[in-house]
Amino acid sequence: MDARDLISWNAIIAGYASNGEWLKALLLFGNLVSVEKLLPDSVTMVSILPACAELKNLEAGKQIHACICRHPFLFEDVAVGNALKRLNAENDCPEQALGLFYKLQAQGMKPGAVTIMSLLPICTQMAPVHLLRQCHGYIIRSCFEDLHLKGALLDAYAKCGIIGSAHKIFQSSADKDLVMLCMA
Repeated sequence: MDARDLISWNAIIAGYASNGEWLKALLLFGNLVSVEKLLPDSVTMVSILPACAELKNLEAGKQIHACICRHPFLFEDVAVGNALKRLNAENDCPEQALGLFYKLQAQGMKPGAVTIMSLLPICTQMAPVHLLRQCHGYIIRSCFEDLHLKGALLDAYAKCGIIGSAHKIFQSSADKDLVMLCMA
C-alpha cells in the first residue's frame, strides 16, 4: 500500500476485528502507534477495544485506556466510552465499567440507548437491583422505544431473578419479535 494514513490503518484493523482476527487487529494497532507513530482516533479505538475484550487482554486494554485518557477528544467520545465499558464488563471488572459510566455522565455525557444497553450486563454481573431499576427508569424517561433495548432489559431482569418485571416488559411490548420471544 502506497499511502499509509490513519484511514487505511483503521480499515485494516476494523476488518480484522470484525472478522474475529482479534490478535492480528491488536498487533496491527501496535504497529500503528509504535512504528507509524500515528495518533489513533475514535474509529481506531472502537475497533481495537473489542479485540482486547475478546482476547481477555486487560493489560493491553489498560494501556489503550491510558492513551484515551491522555487525549480528551477520545475520552469524550460516546462510542469509545461504550467500548471501554464493554472491555471492563467482559473482563470481570464491572466496578471499573460502572465508574467510567459515572465519570462520563459527570462530564455531561447523555447516555443513549447503546450506552444503556452496554450497562445492563454490568447490572447482571454486580446484581445491584437498584442500578437495574435506575436504568429502567432512565429508559422510560428518555422515551427509548428500541426493541433490542427492551429485550436486553427483559434479559437483565430475568438474570437478576426479577421475573415479574421481565414479564411486564414482555407483556407491554407491542412488537414481540423472535428475539423478544427467545428472551422471555
